[in-house]
Formats: sequence, structure tokens, C-alpha cells
Amino acid sequence: MKTKKLLTAVKDYFDESKEKQLKKKKYLKQVLEELKTRQKSLRKKLNEEKDAGEKTTIQKKLDMISYQRNKGLKLLKALRTPPAKESEAEAGRPR
Repeated sequence: MKTKKLLTAVKDYFDESKEKQLKKKKYLKQVLEELKTRQKSLRKKLNEEKDAGEKTTIQKKLDMISYQRNKGLKLLKALRTPPAKESEAEAGRPR
């Protein structure tokens, strides 16, 4: 294969990974939105609840959803920021 064909093949490969990453971001955003909705409804339910036992159960669920949502937000943030690249000068130097 000539250099041009090789470069095209590499470009296509990286475009596929970008496409997968975009799909992953979209899915993650959807899940985070659902968790946010569930979190709001549980907070409302917690404020209206009178029974102490039921309140603790709701609070545990709310804590779990909050933890998972924060974890997802961190992952989404990591997907948004591009990975650090080496400078071109360092990339050409032997180590």
C-alpha cells in the first residue's frame, strides 16, 4: 500500500472510534437525565413522607442515585476533555 492509502486507513480507524465515543456520550447524557428526574422525584417524596423508616429507605435510594449520577458526570467530563498530547518536539526525540 502506498502512504496515502495507509493514512486514509488510519484516519478512517480514528473516525470510527470518535463515532463510538459520540454514541457513548449521547447514551450517558440520556442516562444522567433519567437519574436527575428520578432524583428530583425521590427528593419530593422524601419531603412529603412522614414515616421515619420509609424516609431512611428513600434517603438510601437518593444517596445511591446521587453517587451514580456524580460518577456519570465525572465520566462525561472526562469524555469531553481531549487527552493530553505530547508536543511534537518530544515525539520526535528518542528516549
